[in-house]
Amino acid sequence: MNKRQSDLLKALYKDRGFLTISKIAEDIGVSVKTVRNDISAIKDYLTQQGAGFLETKPHIGVRAVISEDEWARLQGKDGGSDEETEIVFFIIRHLMKNGTLTAQRLSEQYYIGRNQLDKILGRVAEWFSENRILFDVRKGKGISISYSEFNYRMAQLKFYTEYARHYAGLITLREAVYVPMSSEEYTCLCAALDGFDADSVEKIIIETEDKFGFKFNYMSGRDLLFLIVQSMLRSRHGREIEMPKVAPSAADGISDEIIANDLLEGLSRGLNIRFSESEKEFIRFAVSISDIQEFKTESARHKYEIMNIELCRLTVRAVNIISDIADINLVEDSFFVHQMFLYFKTMIARLKYGLVISNSLLPQIKLKYPNTMAIAWSLENMLEKELKFEINEHEVGFIALYIGGAIERKLSGISACIVCDYGIGISRILKEKILRAIPELKITSVFSVRDINRIKNEECDFIISTTPLDGYRLRREVLTVRHLFDREDL
Repeated sequence: MNKRQSDLLKALYKDRGFLTISKIAEDIGVSVKTVRNDISAIKDYLTQQGAGFLETKPHIGVRAVISEDEWARLQGKDGGSDEETEIVFFIIRHLMKNGTLTAQRLSEQYYIGRNQLDKILGRVAEWFSENRILFDVRKGKGISISYSEFNYRMAQLKFYTEYARHYAGLITLREAVYVPMSSEEYTCLCAALDGFDADSVEKIIIETEDKFGFKFNYMSGRDLLFLIVQSMLRSRHGREIEMPKVAPSAADGISDEIIANDLLEGLSRGLNIRFSESEKEFIRFAVSISDIQEFKTESARHKYEIMNIELCRLTVRAVNIISDIADINLVEDSFFVHQMFLYFKTMIARLKYGLVISNSLLPQIKLKYPNTMAIAWSLENMLEKELKFEINEHEVGFIALYIGGAIERKLSGISACIVCDYGIGISRILKEKILRAIPELKITSVFSVRDINRIKNEECDFIISTTPLDGYRLRREVLTVRHLFDREDL
């Protein structure tokens, strides 16, 4: 995050309530569009850090939902001082640029005690290990790294994502016309790309989006831009990539190749660049892991789905399984089906190349939505049989979020009345238990069996009863539950 975004996050945390976008824009003297971009960047940052989230509500505003412990960690009180983080940034960046770093070079930049240095090198070694880069410290020879070109490029992208704000001040301020970033963010991006002005590449990405009638989401668009420029810069310096060998998937389509070829033609024509076959494969890979946010027309969506027809079939099979287990018809929820289709599209690409995207919400999903998580895990056998890949729990957690959202949408328009013959006190407790467990459900009324004529005329979708109502011809489904309403009833 840049300083303005950091200050905005502090203001949201301090206020705790909802602040409108227009009020924020007025207070800090920027446009509403800039505030929206800042909020998007803050959301990405919080997700990466696994510390709270921003809650946005239409016509109400945005607020920070961050615990005191999470806030303390964000402020550096539980993960190293600002100075240590700056040194970590320096070491990783130097090694990524030069491959080696001597103790003398490090001492020229910082004065570090032995204990502090060991702690910092431990953090650095862990970071490189997580990113599949061999980190080596040898007495008298300094530090070095070794890697495959593919792992290097993916690690470089992650490094920029995690340490973007540390690039501030390394180069003079840049302004972007096409890249949807503030001047401060864009300058950091260019600094991470060795000063390359990425706006010309973004223009070509936008042209391809317009041609195919879709839009990448913010993070994927940024990552795609970064990887394309990396391909250009690394190959220019003789660092040609050798892509990992991956097995084809039964759900593979032709969209990635068609979109990547259009991008490559635009880059060749607009920037006079020629890509080797291996670099073309890398660009196709970069397109395959990029999430599409939306299609501009139904026709564009339809054309894209035709290019991935086997994935469409797999998605329908998956949604049918989810519907059967959840006992809710989600096949009719076109929004959910489209979401799952696009999610499976990039998930398959990640699994092919062994990429693990950390799901920072996973502990909360497991704790708060165990049933939804169980439904998502039920897809494991089908997906592994169809795709020949193992599904990790981070991906399952993301699927669970999509399923949970679909179920909430399905239930949000459903109403029921309660029939309970245990007295008004128990009836109220039962109602409260149901609403706490399923807040999206609307309870229209609470009756006793003596109110059978009113029950017949009640406008609701189904009836929840503690008493069997067989033989009353109520023309609606009756769900019989125990008056204490336990987990089995839910």
